[in-house]
Amino acid sequence: MSKPQIIAEGATKRLTTVSDDKFCSMEFTDTMMTPTGRRKASFDGKGEICAAICNKLFHYLAGYSIPTHFEAEESKTRLLVKRLNMIPLVVHVRNVAAADLCERFEIAEGVVLDYPVIEFYRKHAQGQMVMVNDSHCLAFKLAGLEEVRTMHRIASKANAILRSFFDRRGMLLVELRLEFGKLGQALVIGDEISPDTCRIWDRKTRKKLDFDCQKQGTVIYEETYRSLKERVLA
Repeated sequence: MSKPQIIAEGATKRLTTVSDDKFCSMEFTDTMMTPTGRRKASFDGKGEICAAICNKLFHYLAGYSIPTHFEAEESKTRLLVKRLNMIPLVVHVRNVAAADLCERFEIAEGVVLDYPVIEFYRKHAQGQMVMVNDSHCLAFKLAGLEEVRTMHRIASKANAILRSFFDRRGMLLVELRLEFGKLGQALVIGDEISPDTCRIWDRKTRKKLDFDCQKQGTVIYEETYRSLKERVLA
């Protein structure tokens, strides 16, 4: 067997080849990005925490027939996933007012929305994202109209399922971020679902249990992620 080759590498994980070219290995690293994104930090075990949470959530979605690229757990930090042709969009599903939504609509942080807000963003290599609509997707060939509708439908259903999952564990799924890719002609959820990509709060205290807690320092970040893992896997 040839040595695994890196397919793609980001701030917190990398994709590498496996013996079967229909699959690849998604490895979660111990690296975290600071809120400014200008420097990296890390703590031992972060990759294992995110991999475990992602594994659990993909398994859970599979039980409700939500299509994802997840195939199996390879190790404590690696998941075997199907290789996809990724669509350069990120779908944000917002259930509670937070971050830029508060600024754009002059709404207080923490307000539970009467109906989930689903937004599409163009993903750039530099990590920047710009919100787009159906017309942008068609004009710039980011996705077809039927693909946009399919992603909207899957994201809406996945959000409802995961909101209930977190609610039963005393948490709020504030914002769900999903990426999609093509598996043949089918669209499936790719990338990861973890506190590195979603906003999750404690339901009673409204304590941030996701990447936003980095603002309080690495020690708090580690404590928060370990605590979240226990609650998700419970």
